[in-house]
Amino acid sequence: MYGYELIQLLDDYSSGYYKLKEGSLYPVLYRLEDNGWIESYTVTSLEGRKVPRKYYKITDRGRRELEDQLDSWQRFYSVTNKILDI
Repeated sequence: MYGYELIQLLDDYSSGYYKLKEGSLYPVLYRLEDNGWIESYTVTSLEGRKVPRKYYKITDRGRRELEDQLDSWQRFYSVTNKILDI
């Protein structure tokens, strides 16, 4: 996906809760790319669009990091819910 698609996806999936501006998204994408968790490539449209779009995709390293982060989130969520149930 390219940046604007990511912004739209987050907005749609979160029912409007996550409304990112491009100025907020791109620094995050650059950090993810610097860490090797995503990679980018550019595509020039055949439909006459003169400015190429920069697309991003997750790497194998990024998938492993995502799994680690999801595990950490699940532990945090579980422990926090235990505390709140007191």
